[in-house]
Amino acid sequence: MFRYLQSTSVRIALGYAALFILSALALVGFLWWQTTGYLDREIDAVIVADTRAVGDRLRDFGLAGAKETIDDRVRQTADEHAVYLLTDPMRNPVAGNLEAWPPEVGTNSAWYEVPLLRDGAPHATRILHVVLPSGFHLLVGRDVQDRVILRGLIVDSLGWAALAALIFAVAGGLLVRHTVLGRVASINQTANAIVRGDLSRRMAAPLTGDEFEIGRAHV
Repeated sequence: MFRYLQSTSVRIALGYAALFILSALALVGFLWWQTTGYLDREIDAVIVADTRAVGDRLRDFGLAGAKETIDDRVRQTADEHAVYLLTDPMRNPVAGNLEAWPPEVGTNSAWYEVPLLRDGAPHATRILHVVLPSGFHLLVGRDVQDRVILRGLIVDSLGWAALAALIFAVAGGLLVRHTVLGRVASINQTANAIVRGDLSRRMAAPLTGDEFEIGRAHV
């Protein structure tokens, strides 16, 4: 294998393959960054709106109003990926569809992406933790496992595409090497015969437009 890597044609083919792979990675990476950025902004906007709604209800109508708002959202929402949890200052659940406080979420108000069990399997979930008045804690989030799966599919596809590009590059380089060496060997045989005094040797020059054929017309 290393013997073939010494071939200029193989190295050139591998260089083109590397350029193709890098270009594909840059393009797909840019598209993925743009797409996920848009999806993240949409998800974050919904989460922030829900958080403000619960906070406003807690401020205006007390704990009963906040619980009613969360219960309504859990019961009526068409988004099965929605996550809600309202706890007291000791983080004991008060309302929502989470049974317990996720250990990955800290005490400060911040964004988190944590694995939550859903249908017996861990799902990546984007969560906003907000500390409400009177020390209550609110978690609002969305299941983003679909995005993680899509990212895995894209990475796997790029890996297979890169492998295919390398295989075709090596095969193409070996084909070019075989073709070029065959032409060069034929020219060298004729040139060596002429150098040894055999002036009857000539290279055929059919009008094919081939660079080697044009060059051989003068030998």
